[in-house]
Amino acid sequence: MRILIVSRGVRPITSGLAGGAEHVLLNHARGLAALGHEVHLISDCDQGLVDSSSIVVHPIGVPRRLGTYLRRSGFYLWIVLHLLGNLLAFWRSLQVLRSSQKPFDVIHCHGNLSGLLLTLVCKSTPIVYTEHDSTPWASQYPSLIERTVRKLVYRALNVPLFRRADKTIVLYADQKEELQKRWGIPPERLFVAPNGIDDIFLAPADSSSTAANGNASLPAKGYCMFVGRLEPRKGVESLLHALTDSSIPCLIVGDGPDRKRLMDLSSKLNLTSRVVFTGQVNHGDLTGYYRQASFLVLPSLSEAFPLTALEAMASGIPVLASRVGVLPDLIEPHQCGLVFTPGQTAELSQRIRTLASDPEMAQRMGHNGRETVLRKFTWSAVVLELVRLYQSLSRPQAGGNGTAPGAGA
Repeated sequence: MRILIVSRGVRPITSGLAGGAEHVLLNHARGLAALGHEVHLISDCDQGLVDSSSIVVHPIGVPRRLGTYLRRSGFYLWIVLHLLGNLLAFWRSLQVLRSSQKPFDVIHCHGNLSGLLLTLVCKSTPIVYTEHDSTPWASQYPSLIERTVRKLVYRALNVPLFRRADKTIVLYADQKEELQKRWGIPPERLFVAPNGIDDIFLAPADSSSTAANGNASLPAKGYCMFVGRLEPRKGVESLLHALTDSSIPCLIVGDGPDRKRLMDLSSKLNLTSRVVFTGQVNHGDLTGYYRQASFLVLPSLSEAFPLTALEAMASGIPVLASRVGVLPDLIEPHQCGLVFTPGQTAELSQRIRTLASDPEMAQRMGHNGRETVLRKFTWSAVVLELVRLYQSLSRPQAGGNGTAPGAGA
């Protein structure tokens, strides 16, 4: 098959990427290419991260410095970056479609605006869209303005895209049910497919690996950790307050617009002696951090299917997570961690003390989590499901490039 994968244009694919839609689409591209499919990727991507002989990368051209500035500047400029990135991704997609000598069998979009625009001009090529986030109604954003803006954007872009795309991939069953009930999306237009886990996290643990990686400022082992973008919806503020009632060290891995505020809060709460902000960490280096940790904490107010949960489970440590997105269904049935009500600091604090005080229980949960990942969440299994989905949508091409009259050729 000939497949065009379109990113959101929000962030480049780099070795420092720790989760997110870009990481998912990169693994889709790699897995599809490994199966012998011809893959074209619309994304800014660092050299060496994809095999140029099997994946054709078409750069979007978002200025790197501008993108970095917008990502670090809070919610409103983050919205501006989404608008810019999606528009540029759409325009680059049109260029590729117009210049292509052969039709694509499917277009797989990972951005709401770029995906919606492509459904308006591509008449003969099936379009698949992956919804990476939970709905604003299933999330608990702290700001009323942010909640309102997200709901307006969702109504204006995501819902019409669900109705126009040939298939929308959602990451867990409750998300599919919500789209059916709230927006009347026909079930045949929805497809549930989870995220997967990188092979580096599936390899047997190396007893010589350490979290410090030569950095004496990091604890050697026995800490809890958070991995993710430092922004309000990730709930790290709640985690810091919860840590005041325990003695366990904590690593905060990641960067974002909230980093300085959270570091100031850590100092105010007298946590600087046992809470370390590592900044951004290369994705491949995370294995050592996970394997020397006691457990991962995900205090998010909004998530769909965070890759960090799978990474921790594959690394053999429990996950302590808020009840958002797929996390309750991932953690509780498999007994691979604990959950709590999002935003409830006292409950989170109690769960932290429970895991920190019972290493045998934590070890048992970590074993359950790793076994669950090995059975269900490898990228190879996810990509095989993608291929079946693509094949079910294949249809005769009306033109040479899959675009509407006037959009190409």
